[in-house]
Amino acid sequence: MVSTMKQSRIEKILILDFLAIGDLVFITPLLKTLSKNYPDAEIEISIQKQLVDILRYNPHIDRIIPFDKKGDHSSLSGYLSYIKELRAVNADLTITLQDNPRLALLAKLSGAPRRIGFARHWSRKFFYTDPVYPNDKQHRVNYYLDIARALPEVKDIYDEGLEMYVNEREKEEIKDFLAKLGVESNDRVIGLNIGGNWPTKRWPREKFAQLGDALVQQGYKVIILGGPGDVEDAELIRQKMKEEVLIAAGKTTLLQLAALEAELDVVISGDTGPMHMAVAMGAKVVALFGPTETWRYRPYGDEHQVITLDLDCQPCHEKECSEREWECMKELDVGEVLENVEEMVEEINDE
Repeated sequence: MVSTMKQSRIEKILILDFLAIGDLVFITPLLKTLSKNYPDAEIEISIQKQLVDILRYNPHIDRIIPFDKKGDHSSLSGYLSYIKELRAVNADLTITLQDNPRLALLAKLSGAPRRIGFARHWSRKFFYTDPVYPNDKQHRVNYYLDIARALPEVKDIYDEGLEMYVNEREKEEIKDFLAKLGVESNDRVIGLNIGGNWPTKRWPREKFAQLGDALVQQGYKVIILGGPGDVEDAELIRQKMKEEVLIAAGKTTLLQLAALEAELDVVISGDTGPMHMAVAMGAKVVALFGPTETWRYRPYGDEHQVITLDLDCQPCHEKECSEREWECMKELDVGEVLENVEEMVEEINDE
């Protein structure tokens, strides 16, 4: 699209994005693009408080403004205080990355003279100086980069892959953690990311257990990844396995999980935020897809693999299966996953 915004000097950029882990990783090429095209501008971003670590060390932003929906900003007075903090940025340009009325209103209330954001519905257009009609028929990385493409000052797009950063402390903590688990420098280590924010995104525990046994029998070290909500499932998988498996589920922070994923050769995962973190940290990924679109949410990059059944009911975007009793995930074959892992390890050995 041709921008209607009057070009003026941009010294401060404010970005608003209250989405989840995966989308915060998806926007990292956009953040790099903005930083490179506005080298003299300060870039501030407001995201959910519990996800600040995803962007904490990103070199392309100058400040993170946490939005504490369930805490400090849950009351009217707290929300007004949050709006006051946004206005104090004195942004020349506010960018929103969600197509919803709340973000559109916040963009207007930020006080920025230039405001750009997704606006499928006609009502959103009143809040933006430059509304962008969202093209949903593409990978989310490119979806977000469309915002940069709509800015007249942006001459180059920096789509060089996903990025996430950790500091030396997390790296050392994970090296110590792995050493205590008996992992040696010459081991090939495979991560099983068992979580999923929807039940329909989760591969059955029995399948993970079968895959884990097969991998250990072929000489790999296997470690189960997950958050605090996955601890019980991790233990159940361990009990179902005949071979020894390592457990990291519930034992890492987000930054430590990212540092751990950087040490893994391959990660097997459903469509989750930690899967995209693994991509950003340089691990190869075998992604197991059920209710969501592979072309929109697949691991970003040609070095990864996606396994899906392509049933006629996919993608359904349902959190509970009412059609085929979760067949799209239950019927994904352990042997096919194992074959993909072996091919990836061979590629790593040849590098």
